[in-house]
Amino acid sequence: MSFLRRLVGHSGWIAFLLPLLVYLLTLDGRASTSGVDAAITGTQYALWKYGNFSLGTPPHLIASTIDYGVYHGHAYSAIAPGMTLISYPFAAFSFAAGFSVRVADELFLSVAASIGIYFVYRISRLYAGTRVSLLVALATAFGTPIWPFTSVVFENVLSMMFAVIAVYLVLKFSLRPTRLCLPLLAGILLGLATFVEYAAALFLVPLVAFLWYRSRSAKGSVLLVLSFLTASALHAIYDFALFGNPLTLPEQLKAGASSPLVGLLASFNLWSAPIHVLFYLGSPYRGMLFLCPIMVLGLLAFVSNWKRTHLRAESILFLTLAVLILVFYSAWSDWAGGLAYGPRFLTIASPFMLIPLAPYLSRIHRNREWALFFGLVVYSSFIQGAGAMTTAYSAAGGSSVFQPLALNIPWLLNSHLGLWWLTPNGSDAALLGYLAEAGVYLLIWVVIFFTIRSTIAGGAPNRGANSVHESSLQS
Repeated sequence: MSFLRRLVGHSGWIAFLLPLLVYLLTLDGRASTSGVDAAITGTQYALWKYGNFSLGTPPHLIASTIDYGVYHGHAYSAIAPGMTLISYPFAAFSFAAGFSVRVADELFLSVAASIGIYFVYRISRLYAGTRVSLLVALATAFGTPIWPFTSVVFENVLSMMFAVIAVYLVLKFSLRPTRLCLPLLAGILLGLATFVEYAAALFLVPLVAFLWYRSRSAKGSVLLVLSFLTASALHAIYDFALFGNPLTLPEQLKAGASSPLVGLLASFNLWSAPIHVLFYLGSPYRGMLFLCPIMVLGLLAFVSNWKRTHLRAESILFLTLAVLILVFYSAWSDWAGGLAYGPRFLTIASPFMLIPLAPYLSRIHRNREWALFFGLVVYSSFIQGAGAMTTAYSAAGGSSVFQPLALNIPWLLNSHLGLWWLTPNGSDAALLGYLAEAGVYLLIWVVIFFTIRSTIAGGAPNRGANSVHESSLQS
């Protein structure tokens, strides 16, 4: 036990290495759909085999996907191109070496997600001590949609990484407004996040507003905007190269209609957003309350943090980032995210829903409050782990369908796992599957449990580190 306590002392390393280990163990190299994953891997194969982005001429496609649009008779992926291009070196290596391109892309996403979690830890350190920051990072890694969607080929995890690092750099610049390289790099990373997932562009305005409010730096604000626009130009270059128009998005071609832009805008309906927001909050199908309640606790922490003046600006920033994503996807016609496990569209918002727990946890001292936190993390990680270890392409249905019970937990109990390293029909597959399940869950829960014990035993280790400005004075 003393070893575990000493291990907790290396919180930054744990925040990166433990998620990476778990993600690598739970990659799913077999599951595939006719959606996002096929569009991404199919385009990567086209680049490798033919040197272009065309998926072929419908109905004869090199990838069985519904996520495509047609231009001059050729099919092209309707997914933002960032994930396809940034992870292409991993895919190209897999084609050359003759192993699964899905595993290669998932390996890349595992590293990206772990880096993102590490920067969740770094942001939390601005408000709390090492142990509380580690708890927030691990809750984010295993109690949110990040885990199951790191196990398959989805672009949302990569955009999350870029966005979290960009936010961290903006927060750091608010402490030292003379380091103009920070907003410059933050804008580039936010532009890359938008290159991967269009919705990340929504973060620009609140980040500029926060940066100006905290630092009063006109140069920093301008650099953030200009570098974002420069990185976002990758979209325009890609669109012009393929479609002859820098303003034609791949998603527009899929939407169809006489005017592609009209077809794309018709996919959004603000009138339906309120009910879908409620579904994201409390429905069994996509609701955080059922699938990842630790995120609900994170939202409730906003209220506690709001009462503290020195945390108010940061509270507004994190809440705005989360709400923008929630409303944006709630207004989309495919608000539920198709054939997916839980609220996958909230992946990029997940860190900003949980980071407010850092100053909140720094202030609690009663065991029952820590027991509540631990219980919610255990439940949330169990549900998310069920999706990661079985399949992130779960049972579809209406708002009353609870996917874990409908498919994933029965598969988990029957050791019907999708782990890339586990031979499905091997003689010891069932036994190895049960051992893998138990080992992964126990590893996560034991580390979190002893981190909580170490935090409680340390009294109030985070005193004076519950605001960005107070912690900067200590550093």
